[in-house]
Amino acid sequence: GTGFDFLPGFEASNYFLGGGERPGTVVELAGDLQGPIVEELSASAAAQVGPIGYIELSWVDRKTFDLVEDFTMLGAQTLFDRSRIANSPLPGRRMRSLKLQGGLQLTRRWSGHAHWSYQSENDGNYQGESVVAPARTSVLGDYPEILSAGRGAPQGRLVSYQQHRAVAWSTYHRTFSGVGSFAFSVLYRYDSAPRHSGVAYSVPLSSSQIGDDPGYALPPGAQTVFFDYGQFELDETHLVDAAVRYAPDSGRVEPWIKLEVRNLFNDRGQFQGADAVMPLFDGPVDADGVWLESTPLPGFGEPRRPEDTSRPREYRLSIGVSF
Repeated sequence: GTGFDFLPGFEASNYFLGGGERPGTVVELAGDLQGPIVEELSASAAAQVGPIGYIELSWVDRKTFDLVEDFTMLGAQTLFDRSRIANSPLPGRRMRSLKLQGGLQLTRRWSGHAHWSYQSENDGNYQGESVVAPARTSVLGDYPEILSAGRGAPQGRLVSYQQHRAVAWSTYHRTFSGVGSFAFSVLYRYDSAPRHSGVAYSVPLSSSQIGDDPGYALPPGAQTVFFDYGQFELDETHLVDAAVRYAPDSGRVEPWIKLEVRNLFNDRGQFQGADAVMPLFDGPVDADGVWLESTPLPGFGEPRRPEDTSRPREYRLSIGVSF
């Protein structure tokens, strides 16, 4: 037979059940779900420094809240857990910074510019988005009877915190009759030392946490625990770049050549590193039964990949034509 009302097609005995799986979690979206709220207060002031320069001071206070979070909770029936995606007051971030910048036209051919920024605060308990996960949620609100939010998403300095950052550069131009024009430039960058924490991954639940399970259909089997949050300091970096550009006298069509040296003094400062630690399972525990002390795993604090340190000195040669 054919058609939508062919009765054998609705007869269960005509089918062989090869297997099946019961979902452990029912996911629902809040009806009033919306994007996070960002409140920002900023102020700035600028002044001309005689006929040759300027100076500007700016201040920013940015607060992010009502972030989108998932909450895994006990369902109304023991067959299913409940995961609700909604805006939450639990996660948040706050950043306060001060920036000073200025420039001088020292001579007709020579100029210099610089800016310095200072973060007095860049704290929160929600790291948030990353390159491959633009809407990543945290453990906040997940299995609240079992997991410790303060150990899985602690409050403190965010990974983007950088207390000081400064950049200064200068350029000098000179033209020689019958030879062409030269441009020389030097750029200096300073980044204060970033901080990181010890992190224990796939830590089993403690006996206290297992005992607090009210009957989840799919309780968590492991957890991520932070230790000494933000207490480990890496390297500050001082990088210097230099460049020279030459263009011969050639009328309206201008060929040019430029030589650059990046990281002139080969500063190999490290700004990221391995963070894995192991809890001391025979040590003291907190109120949730989660271990308080840890020991670093081999390689802790060391670079994991070339991108964890400043790029080594490199030379670049560019050739082009300007019209």
